Amino acid sequence: MPVEMGDLSRAYQEACHQVRSRIERFARGYWAQMPNYRDEAIKDMVAAITPRVLAGQEAVAELTDAYLAACADLMGLAAPTGEVMASEIAAGLRGVDPYLVYERPGKEVYRRLSEGKDIDAAAKAGGLRLLNLIGTDIQLARTRQGHRSLSSWGGVQFYRRTLTGRENCALCTIASTQHYRVDHVMPIHPGCDCGFEPLPPGVGIEQVIEPKRLEAAHKAVADIGFTADRSGRFPDYSNIILETRHGEIGSVLKLIERPCPFPGEKIPNELTKEFLDKVIHGAVGKKGNRVGAHMFGSGLTGKKKHTQFPKPWREREITRAISSTLFNPDIAFRSKGAWRILRKDVDGVIVEVKYSYAKKRKEASLKAAFPRSGTVLDKSGCLCHVQEERGKTFVDVPYNPKDLEVK
Repeated sequence: MPVEMGDLSRAYQEACHQVRSRIERFARGYWAQMPNYRDEAIKDMVAAITPRVLAGQEAVAELTDAYLAACADLMGLAAPTGEVMASEIAAGLRGVDPYLVYERPGKEVYRRLSEGKDIDAAAKAGGLRLLNLIGTDIQLARTRQGHRSLSSWGGVQFYRRTLTGRENCALCTIASTQHYRVDHVMPIHPGCDCGFEPLPPGVGIEQVIEPKRLEAAHKAVADIGFTADRSGRFPDYSNIILETRHGEIGSVLKLIERPCPFPGEKIPNELTKEFLDKVIHGAVGKKGNRVGAHMFGSGLTGKKKHTQFPKPWREREITRAISSTLFNPDIAFRSKGAWRILRKDVDGVIVEVKYSYAKKRKEASLKAAFPRSGTVLDKSGCLCHVQEERGKTFVDVPYNPKDLEVK
C-alpha cells in the first residue's frame, strides 16, 4: 500500500509526542519527589531537567527535518535536507539561559511554596507550570526547524497546521482551516501540540482551505453563548477545548478547567448562553422582577445599585471581561457562607462575578456578573463611565481602585 501524506504526518506526530512524553514523565516524577521547593532544590531540578529538554529539542528537530524530506519525496520534489539547528537549540530557542526558563514555577506559586501556604495546591500548580514550559520548548523546536527546512524548498509556497486529535483548542482548530506561507513560522500557544504538513505546489492559494471545518468551529463557539469573532481572536479560543472524533470536529465544546482560588473547591467551568443573555440583556427573575441587564442601554430594573457597563462595551467586550474575571481574578474571597466573589480590573472596568458553592455536592453555580466601577475611552476619545441606577435615572461611577479591596 503506497504511503500517503496523512500517514507520514501521523507517524511524525506520534514520534514527537513520544519524545515530549518521556521528558514530561521524568519532570513529573522529579517534581513529585522533591524534598522541598527552596533555592537549592530548584537548582538541582534545573540541572537535571534542562539537559533532557535540550536533547528533546534536538531530537524533534531531527525528526522534523526527516519528516519534511519524506514529504518532499512523496510530492516528487527535490527539496534539500535542511540544517538541523542544534546550535540555536543549545543556546535556548527563547534567546535566554535555560536556567532562567526553569528557575521558578511562577512568582506566586513559589512564594506560597516558600511560606508553606496552601502547599498542596501550590505544588500542583508549580508542576503544571513546569510541564507547560517543557511542552512549549519542545513545540518551539518543531516550529523553528519546520520553518528552516521549508524555507529552503522551491515550488512549495504554503503549509497547513495539522491537529493531533488528543486535545485541540478552538484557536488551533480554526487555524488548521487556513494556510500558512512557508516563510512564516507557525504560531503556537502554551500547551500546543499541533503538527504541520506542506501543501503541494499550486495547492492552498486560497486563505481558507477547510471551509466546512471553519464554519463548524464558529458554530460550536456560538452555541455556548460566546460572540464568535471570524478572525479567531475572540473569545480567547485557546481557553476552549473542541473535542474531536477521528479528526473531525465533534459537537461538544467546553472551557478548560482552571485552578480554583479556593483550595479543595471547584469553579463554574462554563459560561452558558442563558447566563450571558441574562447578564447582558436582562431576564425575568423568579419573583417576576427584572434581573441582569448590565449592557449600556438595557434599561432600568428598579433594583438598588444596579449597574451597567460603559457605553462603548458591547456583547464582545462584556463576555470577554466576564470570562477573564471568572478564570483569572485579581482578588477572590468568600462572603456569606456559600457565596464566592471574584473581582478583576479589565481595561479600566472593575468587574465582579458571584457564584455559589455547595460543599456537599461539590457544585459551583454562577449567579451574577456586573461592573462595580470603571472608566473607558470611546472611539472619539471621550470618557465613558460605569452607570449606576438611582431612582429613575443613571449616574456615573468612575473607576475606583478600592473596589479591588476585600471588604
